[in-house]
Amino acid sequence: MRGNKKIRFDLNKTSPHDEPHFHVQRETQNGNWVDAGKEHYYLFRKE
Repeated sequence: MRGNKKIRFDLNKTSPHDEPHFHVQRETQNGNWVDAGKEHYYLFRKE
């Protein structure tokens, strides 16, 4: 992603969650990364 946005993948160390997942985040003006979407994390879908 560009600029102040990123996708962070938690594939191996998923704690405290039980399954691999990812986060969609944005950087605030003071340099902290916070959730950019409605959810804190998103699970991968199996099809």
